[in-house]
Amino acid sequence: MKVPSIGVDEVRERMNSGGVLLVDVRELEEWREGRISGAVHAPLSKFGEVMPQGLAGREVVVYCQSGRRSAQVVKRLMGMGYRGVSNMKGGLEAWHGELVRG
Repeated sequence: MKVPSIGVDEVRERMNSGGVLLVDVRELEEWREGRISGAVHAPLSKFGEVMPQGLAGREVVVYCQSGRRSAQVVKRLMGMGYRGVSNMKGGLEAWHGELVRG
């Protein structure tokens, strides 16, 4: 199953137009160190126990530090029947411009 991914520029555009739900799947210590404003926290280690409300019928962008864990979550959500779910390429590192854009 191919995981849909979008870049940070597109995430920012979608945030500006409203309607996108950002889900941060990093662990609590990472979350406390910083996050994207407006994101909800649903750590990967608690996936299934802690699910953000209102995923159904919304555009959802999932992120972590680098994009690997969030890709796992997107794949699992798609397996559960969710649509309109994407992984943020490069995660928070890309958001902060720490990755070289290709």
